[in-house]
This record gives sequence, structure tokens and C-alpha cells, in this order.
Amino acid sequence: MNNPILLPSDALTLTEILRSQGYRTGAFVSVGVLSNDSNAEQGFEVLGSPSGKQRPADRAVDRALEWIHALDSNDPFLAWVHLFAPHQPYSLPDSELGRVAPTMFEALLQIGWPRLVSRCPKERWRNPGTGLDHALSPYRAEVA
Repeated sequence: MNNPILLPSDALTLTEILRSQGYRTGAFVSVGVLSNDSNAEQGFEVLGSPSGKQRPADRAVDRALEWIHALDSNDPFLAWVHLFAPHQPYSLPDSELGRVAPTMFEALLQIGWPRLVSRCPKERWRNPGTGLDHALSPYRAEVA
């Protein structure tokens, strides 16, 4: 994966079009690669980004909801809420731990996703019951 990918500054974004039509525009992102250096903020009047590399999803959602609730109820708006979870490090609630193959979860934490994927042939990615299928279980459990 190649992060960050820069949006060309001369690109016309949906956000810019909507803002020119009277929409209020706010972006609330959870990862630093989508901050001002990426040009992803084009057209947004508000860009709420983390102070560090990332922030928890609930903080991004809370910030977005504060902004939305402060708008005039007649204002059309576009709110982009980007959540970085689920990504490593996984922090599954106890109720979801049973859905994860424990040994695969431990291995994933130790060797990391990129190394695991690089060792698995692409044709096995979608086959149920394979090692990669089990490795995806922490991700799926966090989504759930």
C-alpha cells in the first residue's frame, strides 16, 4: 500500500462543487495521511484531523456530530467522516474475542499484516478456511 497519495491541486472535487452550490462542508478524519498535506481537504470549510498519526473512531464521530448539530437546520451539508478503525493494533472487545482464532490473532499481532499477506498466494485470499481467512477474523470481529 502506498500512503499517502496526493490529490492534484487542480482536481475539481465533489466537495468543491457542492460548496459552490451552498452546501456546508466538513471533513473529520482519523488518520494523519489525510491531513492538509494530502490535498484531500480541497473544498472543505472544516477539516478535523488528528493531532498525531491517528485518533479513535469515536472522537472523529463526536467531532463530526458537534459540527453537524451546530449547523443551521436548513443548511444542506456534506460531512465526510473517515474512520481508521479497524486497523492494527486490534483491540477487540471481550465479546468478540470468541470469533477470532486465537493462535492466528497472536501470529498476526507478532508478524504484522503486510508480511502475512506477502506470504499467502493471492488465489487463497478468498478461500474459506485458509490461513488468510482466519487471519482476517480479527478485522471482521472489529468491524462487527
